[in-house]
Amino acid sequence: MVENGEAGNWEFVLPDPDTMNERLKAHQITQAYCLQFLEEGVDYQYIPGTGSMPTLCQSGALKLMGTLKLTADYEILVKEFPPEVATRLGTTHNYTVECQLIKVETGQRLTNNFGSGFSEENAKERALVGAILGYTALSGSFLEPGGLKEEDVKPIRVRLWQN
Repeated sequence: MVENGEAGNWEFVLPDPDTMNERLKAHQITQAYCLQFLEEGVDYQYIPGTGSMPTLCQSGALKLMGTLKLTADYEILVKEFPPEVATRLGTTHNYTVECQLIKVETGQRLTNNFGSGFSEENAKERALVGAILGYTALSGSFLEPGGLKEEDVKPIRVRLWQN
């Protein structure tokens, strides 16, 4: 999108076909590059009941982070459940974590994702895996942890920063 000169007015402008083809090739190369480093059973696994799509594990997300020279910054938000809810769930806290991926060389914030769970580690893992899948555009190749069926998978909400 570009500003068309009038305050607050934006118009959607597609790049020329050659530029679009270059971007598509770059995207395909990135996906192939990332996939070659992942090992089944270690970095991703097929979970019964989730269809034919594998689930990316935390080890796979960490391997991709290292390969792409990224680091993660986490913000942890803890919600304490009321006693009646805590009794029913068997836990007193719910964690929501924001994971921001940052390029090591430049410090540029590239993308973020949120994850939640009953433990801080589980929430961090979900946020990290979601951020990696969104950044690498591998969300069409893997599920996030959580045991979702293919028909229940929703697009990952990702916010991109432009510096």
